[in-house]
Amino acid sequence: MFSKKVRLPISVAEYDTLVAKLVKKYGFEDQNHVAAVISVAIRHIDNQTAHTTIEYLAGCIWKQMANHVASHKGDLIKHQVQVDNMVAMFKQEPNNQQILDELRKYADGGFEYAKTELAKLEAAITPASNLSLVPIPNVEPQTSA
Repeated sequence: MFSKKVRLPISVAEYDTLVAKLVKKYGFEDQNHVAAVISVAIRHIDNQTAHTTIEYLAGCIWKQMANHVASHKGDLIKHQVQVDNMVAMFKQEPNNQQILDELRKYADGGFEYAKTELAKLEAAITPASNLSLVPIPNVEPQTSA
């Protein structure tokens, strides 16, 4: 089956129309992201080519999105391994504050796995007390009037 070719945009208005068409046809959520990806795709088309297919551009967008997800997943796995290594080192050296600080940095940065593992360590260190490894923010005492 032959795909209908479209002329590459030669004005900002044509470019915006092409982006809008891709967003509508394929249900992409972020119009700016689509615009950025097709910018790269168009620049990679050789200089003698003035036409391409919507399917080709959509494929470029899908591929870039897949690359982003794969990279994100790879980073998560890498960070999880780092947290696991920190936990193992802390269990061998429970007085090593550097390891605990590094683990807390990951947890404070929003990495849920690090938060969970830090909470487990805290529970193991102080199972029956109210002592916590997480610092309590400074709160001014209230005075009665």
